[in-house]
Amino acid sequence: MMKLSFIVSKARIASGENYSSIEWYLHFYSIQGTFSKIAKSNASALSSFHPKVFGDASISTSYGTVGSFFRKYELHNEVFTANIPELLHSVTPNAKIIFILRDPVDRFYSAYQYSPFGRRHGTPGDFHKQTMNAIECFQSCLESHSLYYCGHHLELCKSHSHGHLDKLPIGMYSIFISDWLNAFPRKQLYFLTLTEWENNTETRLAEIFRFLELRPTGRITFDAKKPPINSRRYKDMLPKTRLMLQEFYQPFNTKLVQLLNDEKFSFSSLNGLT
Repeated sequence: MMKLSFIVSKARIASGENYSSIEWYLHFYSIQGTFSKIAKSNASALSSFHPKVFGDASISTSYGTVGSFFRKYELHNEVFTANIPELLHSVTPNAKIIFILRDPVDRFYSAYQYSPFGRRHGTPGDFHKQTMNAIECFQSCLESHSLYYCGHHLELCKSHSHGHLDKLPIGMYSIFISDWLNAFPRKQLYFLTLTEWENNTETRLAEIFRFLELRPTGRITFDAKKPPINSRRYKDMLPKTRLMLQEFYQPFNTKLVQLLNDEKFSFSSLNGLT
């Protein structure tokens, strides 16, 4: 399992040349030994079952754009002529995609707290101020561009805030998931909330195994005493900030409920996670 596409990007330019081809990407993975290990699997069983799963856990893949390599082909009437879901479907049409969605309000606050600025200087008061700036910048974008355009261009508000608050649009899940639903059959997409995963990991993992068409592994247990990697505690955001963000994200949550036909993605009954 590879994670974080920006790490791959750093590797691409480490030699001073910016490689952008599919061949380079596959070669990078082969260096990690992934493909060689898969090749050594039981070839006779590949038609019905493969004992290994090869995946990419880059979070930014779910909402990112096609990148500078495709910029000149990017927009037609402010709609991408090529997006990541379509590109991935062209390369791996049988891929199965798993989305674990966090309450966008808490996801946004977490991004702030774990940014370089937030780790050193972050306060609930500063977060409130920067949130107001981020929302104002996004609304200004809407005065000249479409919702789709503003949602995909995170860099537009980067100079208006610090602490990763340019990432406000990432929580507008419905914008990005619409692209995935248009590119892939619904049966190849699996959605759950972070709260579901945290509260009932064993059951959800069993469902994911079935979704991936993997053989049952028997009962899986987890050490509940083991703390999460990102376990740093921080102060709760101000109630007025939470209310402001809930109102901002509510239309997108409502649309997400409609897209997935599941009320849990309204996030209205979920507790904040810190």
